[in-house]
Amino acid sequence: MSKNQGIGTANYFDRIHWTDGQEIDAASIFGEPLVNENVGLLSKEPLRARFAAQDWHYGILIPVNGGHSGGVEPIVAQFTVQVANAEVRVGCVDTGLATYVSDEIPLYPDTAPQAVEVEVPDGAAFVVFRTGLTSGASAPPELQIDLVRAYRVTRTEPGMVVDVPPAARQEKPGALRGGNGRAFREFELLVTHSTRKFDHARASADFIRARYADRSRLENVPPFETLASSSTKHYMHGALTHFRLRFFGEEASLEALRCIDSRELIQHAVVVGGRLVVCCSGFLVVLPSIHYPLTGTEFDPGSPFRIDDPWFSGLHSVVPANDEECVVSASGPDAVLWVDLRKKIVTRRFRLPESLYGVNYRLTPEMSVHDHYIPNDYQLGHLNSAFPDDDGGCFVTTLGQGDIGHFDREGRYERLATGYVGAHGIRRSLDGSYLYFTESPAGKIRKLSFQGNVGTIAQVRTGWLHDAQQIAQDLFVCLPVDRNELLIIDVRNEREVVGFDLSQRGLNPQFLSIVRS
Repeated sequence: MSKNQGIGTANYFDRIHWTDGQEIDAASIFGEPLVNENVGLLSKEPLRARFAAQDWHYGILIPVNGGHSGGVEPIVAQFTVQVANAEVRVGCVDTGLATYVSDEIPLYPDTAPQAVEVEVPDGAAFVVFRTGLTSGASAPPELQIDLVRAYRVTRTEPGMVVDVPPAARQEKPGALRGGNGRAFREFELLVTHSTRKFDHARASADFIRARYADRSRLENVPPFETLASSSTKHYMHGALTHFRLRFFGEEASLEALRCIDSRELIQHAVVVGGRLVVCCSGFLVVLPSIHYPLTGTEFDPGSPFRIDDPWFSGLHSVVPANDEECVVSASGPDAVLWVDLRKKIVTRRFRLPESLYGVNYRLTPEMSVHDHYIPNDYQLGHLNSAFPDDDGGCFVTTLGQGDIGHFDREGRYERLATGYVGAHGIRRSLDGSYLYFTESPAGKIRKLSFQGNVGTIAQVRTGWLHDAQQIAQDLFVCLPVDRNELLIIDVRNEREVVGFDLSQRGLNPQFLSIVRS
């Protein structure tokens, strides 16, 4: 099977750079770097240092002179960094060195230098490089830093989302079902895409398992109020594509009906009671229909199209519960949330239980996990998908432990299966007889009986199978991230029957949903 040519259009926001502003003299903004006394200075030119083997330890601070300009426009500093041994993080703090005033960006070990852009907002006193979780690392992190350029940025982006012209249809001639052909079938799908780079090393089951295995990692979490905002990183944009997929005889075709690009990270989208519900990482957008025009529509806080909640943080999936309500999974609070779309409120919220997953923060509904995002290393299990049952409860998956769990309508939790690290996309089969999910790093679609027995439906040739959904009794649509395809699998005959290249819609596909069939 060969790939088709690309579909859609390149992400609009990839063409909007934060550096499209006025370059300024970095020396007028930043002072000489300060190296913590517990850090080993390896060289000054370039600046190379070995950090202390401590979690969340400040290593290098670069002073911001006078909180930069006192203006409202931010400054963006471009650094070239090289990290060895363990993760390092960079962000901006205030004069008290206790509160982050910007997002904190993780920098992972790599054999090659990497570029990073750090937003320096007004009021920032220091750019801080610190350790992340050092447990399990072979040696303390080492870091080399070069400050390349600094810019005063003018924000010229349009609103949250824009419509971009869809491309023409793709066709894939070839035998389906072993050459037997198919009667005409038509499906409409919603597929999300991300500009996030896929990292094979951090996507392995061994890495994820080690990251979440030790519950003692939750014993030294920083105070909740010091956690930075979950505002989407400026380097992570998203896209949404409304596709029409057709089968006829020996051919299949894929047509992009609508392409939407966003400066927010769109995780998932679904149709609920005729509305298009777009799940961004920190809020929901609810449009009257899947074809509702976006020109001139704003989605800032307070927009009539937007739903916010203090626990909307690290949102991953949204699924209809009925025509007026949806179920949302949230990795930040490790919770599943029921949302009333008419009233625009969360009506129920269930967290993973302390008895099984430990304690990081004892959250109340008023505590804003959006303003103080709980990053992956502090999360209980990274709850990332939810699917309602028929009695007011729901099934969920956790990335870290690979758990499949069930909340009843009162919030009581039962673990149904465990050990399928990287689990995503829990759903019920079309005939209702079983559940299925993706074991992402293994590239497997797994089958789970209601008695808790797990089997394998299909093995996909990929290093990360982000999502899969059944569209016919023996057909699944799959999104293998490293292949960047929309792939159709015939599970009865264990073969790939058709694949469509998605590379022009972002670096990798995220989640999918079936609009109609």
